[in-house]
This record gives sequence, C-alpha cells and structure tokens, in this order.
Amino acid sequence: MVVLMTSLSSPTRRAERLLKLYPQIWRERYGAEFVDLMEQSIADRPHDAKRTTNIIFKSLKVRLSDLGFAGPNLDNANASRSALSTTTVLATVFAVFALFYWSCTMVSWNSNPKVATSVSVSLWTGAITVSTFILTLTLFGVGIIFLFRALKSTFLRRDKKFRWSLIAVFASSILILNGVHQYIRFTIARGGIQWFQFGQALKQVAGATQWVTQSVIWGPSWTGGSTFSEGLLHISATVAVVVLAFSVAKLIRNSEFSVTATRAGVRATKLLSASMFLFLFSCAGWELSGGYDNSLMAPFTQMEKSLFFVIAFIALLSLSTSLRVRNRDNSIEIVSSTNEAA
Repeated sequence: MVVLMTSLSSPTRRAERLLKLYPQIWRERYGAEFVDLMEQSIADRPHDAKRTTNIIFKSLKVRLSDLGFAGPNLDNANASRSALSTTTVLATVFAVFALFYWSCTMVSWNSNPKVATSVSVSLWTGAITVSTFILTLTLFGVGIIFLFRALKSTFLRRDKKFRWSLIAVFASSILILNGVHQYIRFTIARGGIQWFQFGQALKQVAGATQWVTQSVIWGPSWTGGSTFSEGLLHISATVAVVVLAFSVAKLIRNSEFSVTATRAGVRATKLLSASMFLFLFSCAGWELSGGYDNSLMAPFTQMEKSLFFVIAFIALLSLSTSLRVRNRDNSIEIVSSTNEAA
C-alpha cells in the first residue's frame, strides 16, 4: 500500500495527471516537454498552489481555444472543422429555444377572432419563422451530411473512429423521436394536422412544437405527472438532445476536410451564427411592435423572458467562433489566388 501511494504521488505520475487537463492535440504536441518541466518543478516544490492554479487556468484557456472561443486555434489547418463542430452544439441548444419561442408567437398570431393581428406583428412573426427555418434546416443539413460521411467511412472503409459517435447519434435520435411521438399523440389524435389548409396546419404544427420543446427545456424539473415512466420520458428527451448535439460535433471533428469542405464549413458556421442573430432581432421587433397585444394567449413568463439572455449569450459565442475562422477562410482564398498567379 505504501509503495502504491508513493507511486501515485511521484513527480512523474503527478505531471501526467496535470497533462490530462489539456486537450489531446496539445498533449500530442507539447506533452513530453510539459511532463519533463513539471517533474523538475514538482521535485523542487512538491506542493505549490500557485503552480496548480496557473496550470488549471492555462489548460482551460487552451481548451476554449481548441473549441474556437478564444486565442489562436491549436490546429489552424482544421480551424473550420473545430468551429463548425462547436457552433453545431451551440446552434442545437439555441434551436430548441428558438422553436419554442416561434411556436408561442405562431400560436398567439390571430388567436383573437375579434381583433386582427397588426401588420407589423404579422411581418415580425414571418421574420421569426424564416430565421427559425433557416437555423433548423442548416442544422439538419449539417447533421445529415456528416452522418452519411461517417456511415460511408465506417462500412466501406472499415474505419472504426466513428463507431461510438454513430451509436450515440442513432440512440439519441430514437429517444427524441419516441419523445415527440409520446408528447403529441394526444394532440394530433384529435383529427391530425390539416395539411391542405396551410394556415390551420401551421397553427397545429406550432402547437405540437410548443408542447415538445417546452417538455425538452423544462424536462428535468417538470415530469408532467407523478409516474416514473413520464418523468423518465421528459428527462431522457432532454438528455438525448444534448447527446445528439455532441455526437454530431464529434462526427465533424473526426472527419477529413478538403479545401472545398473547409470553405463549406466556414459558410455553414457563418450561416448558423447569422440565423441566430436574425432570430433575436426578429423577436425584439415582434416584442416592440406589440407581440401579445390583443392576443388571447398568455404572454411570456418572467422565466421565459430571462431565457432570452441565455440564448443571446449562445449567439455571441457562436459569433465569436465564426469570426475567428473568417481570417482562416480569407487566407485560403489568398493562398489560392497567389498560387494561380504564380
């Protein structure tokens, strides 16, 4: 036991544990030098709180850089891949809230048969609809593209690096689809969606979306009932959305990017970020123009209004990520032009 404790507290083992605070790409590049330096430092000063705090702070900064939030990217050649994977996670969380707010505005639109909704509110509702559609469609397209690329590599090239991510994607997708089915089965059972009446169909889709998204957002705290199955349903749907977002991001990070794919990734990152800000701008316009005025629907609660600050922060993180890959995209264009001129 004494030998084991001595081994675990040796300078080498302690240095290796500190090294694990850094992302893998950093460990591969600087790991050996870091361990050598830490071995000497720990041997000289076995207990140094300032050293440990400094390492934790710097490792956090490196991880944020690796995600595309701050500082230079560790791998400039794959900066667009890192940015797209990070933005995909942010945009997925944002999209859940965006769909919830869109459904609320759409359900309240023209809900009062005695007073027609004003033109300005109708226009802003349309802007919210367009921005939400762009965001969700772009996210869906990114997910499908990298899902098929991963499946192709797994089954045709026998590449195993996508295996666990693919399992997580399909498992979380099944949970989400089951959750959607369970949430809306009683809503849709009352006649289904009237697809041939566009206005009515849009209202019904919005109502179903509102029920699903509010269940995902407040799932862990709101079980919708006292039974174990209902509580598990709400919690699993929330967890499944998070798992799906990170699994798709993992597929993106493990994929190989050509020059064309790099440029497409940069454009997708910018489009996701732009659609988030378009949504926030549209919501602000909708609120200022009247929003719930003359509507029979209850307005947003204080909690729902406060959550706007959360998704605004998510949009800012996405913007920071997209701006950091802009220079990389421009450098690709400049290098290509230079080579052609030569």
